[in-house]
Amino acid sequence: MPDYVALIANVGFPIAACIGMGWFVVKQMGAIKAEIKEMRKAYAEDHDKVVEALCNNTIAMNELSNAIRSKEGGN
Repeated sequence: MPDYVALIANVGFPIAACIGMGWFVVKQMGAIKAEIKEMRKAYAEDHDKVVEALCNNTIAMNELSNAIRSKEGGN
């Protein structure tokens, strides 16, 4: 007799169904957590690249601003 049939015979269908659904939820949550972990890692890498690009753009904008001011004979 398969295990699931014995489980249903011993505890009844509603309890066996709850156990089965609980097992399913645990497995799904494990898969979701693993996926979220991967997504966070990818986000952190992308975030670092964006921060670096922003800093580089800020430096470039300051240099351009200084070049424009010097050509205008300003401050």
